[in-house]
Order: sequence, then C-alpha cells, then structure tokens
Amino acid sequence: MLKLSQNKLQGQLFPKKWNLTSLLFLYLDNNFFSGQLLPGLLTSSYLKVLNLSDNSISGKLPDWIGDFSSLSFLVASRNLFKGPIPVGFCRLVELTVLDLSWNSLSDKIPPCFNLSSLRYLSLHKNELSGPLPRALYRSSSLVTLDIGDNKLSGEIPKWINLLPNLRFLLLKGNNFVGSIPFQLCQLHNISILDLSFNSISGLIPSCLNDIPFGHRKAHNQTFENVIFDWSASISFYYRYRGIHRLDQHVDDLFNSPHVVEIEFISKSRPNSYKGSNVDLMAGIDFSRNRLTGPIPSEIGFLSDIHALNLSHNQLNGSIPRTFSNMKQIESLDLSNNKLSGGIPPDLVQLNFLSMFLVANNNLSGHAPDRKAQFATFDASSYEGNPFLCGLPLQENCRRSTSAVSDPNLGDPGETDDLFKDSFLETFVPSYVVAFLGVVAFIYFNFTCRMIFLFIEAKLSSSR
Repeated sequence: MLKLSQNKLQGQLFPKKWNLTSLLFLYLDNNFFSGQLLPGLLTSSYLKVLNLSDNSISGKLPDWIGDFSSLSFLVASRNLFKGPIPVGFCRLVELTVLDLSWNSLSDKIPPCFNLSSLRYLSLHKNELSGPLPRALYRSSSLVTLDIGDNKLSGEIPKWINLLPNLRFLLLKGNNFVGSIPFQLCQLHNISILDLSFNSISGLIPSCLNDIPFGHRKAHNQTFENVIFDWSASISFYYRYRGIHRLDQHVDDLFNSPHVVEIEFISKSRPNSYKGSNVDLMAGIDFSRNRLTGPIPSEIGFLSDIHALNLSHNQLNGSIPRTFSNMKQIESLDLSNNKLSGGIPPDLVQLNFLSMFLVANNNLSGHAPDRKAQFATFDASSYEGNPFLCGLPLQENCRRSTSAVSDPNLGDPGETDDLFKDSFLETFVPSYVVAFLGVVAFIYFNFTCRMIFLFIEAKLSSSR
C-alpha cells in the first residue's frame, strides 16, 4: 500500500517501470502531478485501488488501464483528461467505483460496458455526447449514476427500471428530450432525482408518489453494504471481500482520501453531500424543461421529501392542496410557470420550509397568512402574479378590483364582497354626478325651459 495524498508532489507519473509487483492500494490524489500517464505501473498487476484525483494530469486516458483486471476503485476526477473513454475500460469487470468527473472527456460512452459490479459511476462535468448506452442496464448493482453537465442526447431510456438499487440519478444539464418514462416510478430506492436543464416535455407522472423519497424504511439491505466513503476504511474492503482482519493503524492511515460526492441544487444554491451526509437529502428537480399540464396532486404525498423544484416549465392548473402533506420540505420552487388559482392556505403548516417561490405565474387571491415560516418570505416569493394581493405584496385585497378567489381554496364570499365594494364605490358617485348634470342642463338651457313651460300650460288647461 502506498499513500502520497495531499502533498505538493509534482512531475510526471510512472515515467519508468515500478517494481511494485504486490501493490494493491495506490493513492496519489491532491498533488500537482502533470503530463500524460505512462505505463510504468503495469508491473502492479494486482492493483485494486487507484486514486489520481485532483491533479493536473493531461492527455488521453490510456487504454492499458484495462489490463488491471482486479481494479475495483478507479478515481481520476478533477484532472485535464480529454478524448474518449477508452474501450479498454470495458475489461474492468471488477470495478465498483468509477469516477471520471470534472475532466474534458468527449465522444460517446463505450457501448461495451459490462460493469456488473459497479455501484458508483460519475461522469459529471465532461463533454460526453450521444445516448446512454444500453449496456449500462447490466449494472444492476448501481447506486449512483451521475452523468450531469455533459452533451448527452436522446430520451431517458425505459430500461432505467432495470437498475433497482439506484438511489441517486443525476441527469441534469444535458440535451435529453421526450417525456419522463413511467419506469422511473419503479425505482423504489431513489432519494435524489435531478432531470433539470434538459428539453424534457410532456406531463409529470402521477406515479412518482410510489417512490418513498427519503423514507429510511425503503432502503433495503443492499445499502448496508454500500460505501459512500469508499476508502475511509480499508478494513471495510477486506470485510467486503470476506477477509475480516486488518491492523488498526492501516485503517487509520487510509482515512478519507476520497469521498464520493453528490451535488444537488437546493434553496437556489448547489450543495455537496459527501459520505453519510447523502442520507440527509431527498429531492426532485425537474426545473428548466418543457413540462406541461397540471401538477399531479399525488406529488403532495411525498411526505419525506426535502426539496421540490418544478420552476421554469409550462405547468398550468392550480397548486395542489395536498402539498401541505410534505411535512419535511425545506425548499419549494414553482416559479415561472402558468399556474392559476389561489395558493392553498394550508401551506402555512409546513414548518421546515425556508424557501418558497411561486413568482411569475397567474395566481390570484390572497397570499398565505404571514404565520410561522411564511412570515419570513418577502414579496419576491410572489412577484409577477398580477391578481395576487395581500402582504407582503403592496396590493390591498380590499381595494383590488381584479383579485379572483379560488372557491376551492379560499372564502367563497370574498369575491362577492370585493365586487360589492367596488360597485358601491364607483356606481353611486357616477349616478349622482349624472343626475345633477341633467338638472343643470335643463335649468340653464332656455329652449328646454320654454318646452317644459309649454307642456305645463297645456296640462293646466286640460284640467
């Protein structure tokens, strides 16, 4: 085992043959290594763990890495690698963790992937293109699939339900089209589902409430053996392989050289979740797509979800009253849609809500009472709804002639009261002015006066 992590080492890696024939674990992360990878490490044919992350290594990923047939953990994130993922990676059938994120890798994901042992795959922040390869469906042990911020295209594949252990599906920032497949609803262990910044259209599936986002009981025994800090304890690696004993000082030596990381935007800012912290977040982000139709009321029964972002779509209809059941929600963004009707007053019961946005819709009626968390939201949460009134907005509901109340959500008599007030305030003064105007016209007009006098004289003579 060799750990040189978190130093200031520099220069080129593996410039000549290493005589480390028994090497199992090699950590070179967080240094200043540069240049291309040369095959001097090939003598270490039993290599299990290779961590090259956070350096300045450039060039293409070498095909000869596929000769490490026993490699389980390969982490090369945050470097300067470019070009395609080599076909040689298809020979790494023992891989459990593959992290190539934050590079400049391009071209398609190799269709020959046969990574049946893979549990963590991160290709985040590259320039990969093409559709998701169907070969990924063989990775039935996959827990994390993070391919966000690439140039991938096509539809979200229907075979996605063949990944039953998936907990984190991050597809944001690509060119995916088509609708959200109902097969996503069959991923009963999902905690984070991020499809934002794509071109996905159609309706939001009502079956999403079949996924108990964040519900701990939903996580089966599979996750008790999943390591989110893969190298926090080398002894775990041996336990995982059936060897139960390793010296404690070795366990301490390899403490946290690489932590699997999940990035998810919540409360309008990106947050990173590492290690056991990933269990603290459960969320859906469908923002900045082309979704249409109403928001399914079934979404409101996701009682353990922490973040829901449906903003910047073309959703219509009303905000479901069932949203008051999302007792754990902290961030709710429904802004920039075509939602109408009133805001359900029961939402004031959401005691953990720290961000609430419904701006730029067609909502009407009274803003929620300024109670509990809703007392902390300012006008920016509601702006861009011309028929919405009440604090913190400046529009007074009593004087508004445009406010329309939703009879299913608010007081049925509120609209009538507003109409009566407006009618009385405008009709009575207008009537008085018109009457006085007629009287004045008749009184001061000589011809009219003579006509009335003539009529009065005729009436008198007829008697």
